[in-house]
Amino acid sequence: MNKKKVNAEEISALLEAFSNVQKNRLSEFNQSPILKLAVTLINIYVISSIFMYLLLREGVLDQINPVLLNEDFLTLFNGRAYAMFWVLTAMNISLYFNIAFFTVALCSLIYVLNGAAEYFLVFGGGVSFSEAPYFSVFILSLPLFIVVMLIAVFTYKMDPENA
Repeated sequence: MNKKKVNAEEISALLEAFSNVQKNRLSEFNQSPILKLAVTLINIYVISSIFMYLLLREGVLDQINPVLLNEDFLTLFNGRAYAMFWVLTAMNISLYFNIAFFTVALCSLIYVLNGAAEYFLVFGGGVSFSEAPYFSVFILSLPLFIVVMLIAVFTYKMDPENA
């Protein structure tokens, strides 16, 4: 049986072919600094809100109003935390690969607007800052988060190849 080995010339040709792909991939991300800042703020907001939810759920942070930690509210917040994690993941992947970021960001914005309307309708007058300071910060920062998502959606430059 004759074993064929790859010689140095073939290896260098393969490496050269893949290095061109890597250079082309990195040169395509020519987005504005405003979009980069907006995506960074989105990442920080979602990760910190998920982290805050986990701390509240596990009882690390004290909650003055025990009604907010009953099973129904925890189920709602748990679903929102998982959904926001996957929304964030989809946005980061689509931005990195420069494929359908506008669509993913727009769908994420609609999801966040729906969640914000739900929060304000359900908890609008019933939760005071003194009873639930962590939860209130989360709710009061939602409009700022929505503005940052709008900035991300409208400052994204579409690639003509992937549009």
